[in-house]
Amino acid sequence: MKNRLALLACVIFALTACHRESELEKLVRHANRQCPITITDGMRLDSVCVDKPHSADSGTTRLTYHVTIFGIYEEAWMKDVVEANLAGLDERQVSALLSQGLADDPKFERILHRNDCSLALVLQYADGLTLKAFDIDIDNAVNTDCESATMDIIRRDVHNSNAACPMQIADGIVMQSVAFDEGETVIVYLFRIGDETLTPENVDRSMLEGLQASLAADLENNPSMRIYRDNGITIRYRFENTTGEYLYGFDF
Repeated sequence: MKNRLALLACVIFALTACHRESELEKLVRHANRQCPITITDGMRLDSVCVDKPHSADSGTTRLTYHVTIFGIYEEAWMKDVVEANLAGLDERQVSALLSQGLADDPKFERILHRNDCSLALVLQYADGLTLKAFDIDIDNAVNTDCESATMDIIRRDVHNSNAACPMQIADGIVMQSVAFDEGETVIVYLFRIGDETLTPENVDRSMLEGLQASLAADLENNPSMRIYRDNGITIRYRFENTTGEYLYGFDF
């Protein structure tokens, strides 16, 4: 009887040891307990899933991030730009963005390597419609030419934003064009506001100064703007009346 109990104890111990939570599972559990996590306005991380291979020979473990975009990104004037940007986004460029995050968190990178883990990113709208999915190899991400890839992302973003212009942002505010001066590393957003009666003397400067402060905070704190901050890109806003007369402007 004692031998049977001892054998049963050994079996139970072996089974529980096999199911002991790994460092990767702990990382995922911790992330999911915090979900949904706001990444930026209109973008949130809903869940993280681990897909393990059925056997040692059936492939690597995959960590999948499910990200939902909503709000402003679902508005008609923005949706076309978002979908055009995603259509041209390839795994090399996503890897370049990922490599910046891995450089900031070497512990996470070590966990991924120890668990022979690849990454996947699924972007979807709030109604569940999938926009695009990416499979990312960690080694490729680390070895990606980040400068070249991120500049490609910036060029495409500017091109697609400009292609959607003129774009009404709000009542009386139209984004007229977006241009990238690569020599000066400046992106220029040109807005037209009001009508031809608006002049530098009678424009509501307090409103524009409030907008400037709001944009400055967004550029500083919004994770999606990191690509511009890290690559030394100046963002320039220029406001004109409907005849093209300069009213106000500022740089970040």
